[in-house]
Amino acid sequence: NSSSVSPNGPPKPFTLECKQDNTYRRHPLYCNRYYYCIWDSDVADWTFPSFTCPHELLFDEYSQQCSASAAPCDGILAPSDAVLPTSPPTSPTPEAPVTSPTTSERVTTDFMDFTTATEKTWEVDPVSSYDCPAPGYYPFEGDCIRFYKCVETEENKLKGLLYRCPNGYGYNEVMERCRKETELPKCTRVMTEALFRVEAARPLYVEDLKWFFVN
Repeated sequence: NSSSVSPNGPPKPFTLECKQDNTYRRHPLYCNRYYYCIWDSDVADWTFPSFTCPHELLFDEYSQQCSASAAPCDGILAPSDAVLPTSPPTSPTPEAPVTSPTTSERVTTDFMDFTTATEKTWEVDPVSSYDCPAPGYYPFEGDCIRFYKCVETEENKLKGLLYRCPNGYGYNEVMERCRKETELPKCTRVMTEALFRVEAARPLYVEDLKWFFVN
């Protein structure tokens, strides 16, 4: 089967499939895109972080990689530099989540959203724990429990602080949130001797999570 670059105009409707197996799935419409299902227990709904393969590569669900020899494409290709929404406006059917939404199949529509951004150069505070590229949250290099929060100081400098998710939680790099470990894929980060010497992380507690990530 041949593949083609996405034409102009809105794409046709599609359905996203979700199972609690911690795997990436090829997008049902774009063969070079793939997504990951995350059950957000705070809002009782799914989120769908999605990604695009490098130019001329397709996503292979079997190997969980972008590949030139992936399974044939029955759809179209999204431009590799397109910025597409990571969360469709409605949710698919969860297979077996805890406190799941109603059991019904819903069709979602994906629309391309080409955006431009103006880059800003930041100066990092000399006492920062992390070389912050911009304000936001960043994963700790040695494990999946700690993370950095980069904030802008009154002197217009970036300062990174190290935090630790609550017991039983880990840091989700895609959602930029602490999530229950049972909802996260296996951690592949490796602790090195140098990372053992970093400062102590500021602990977070479950009751802190909602306000912490919106302030």
